[in-house]
Amino acid sequence: MDLDIATLLMAIINWFILAAMVGGVIFLVLYLRRKSEHRCPDCHKKVPADGQVCPYCGKPLS
Repeated sequence: MDLDIATLLMAIINWFILAAMVGGVIFLVLYLRRKSEHRCPDCHKKVPADGQVCPYCGKPLS
């Protein structure tokens, strides 16, 4: 297999771009999923969306 340096460099750059894009998509999905969850501002546990008080620590939800 005879690869010149330019072809090898382009292959490395393409793999790097692909990895960055896939990582970015995974990060975005996880970020949006977490942001849509309702969490207590004090203990950071999941709470009901219509709750007034955290069932775990008792702090008021705003």
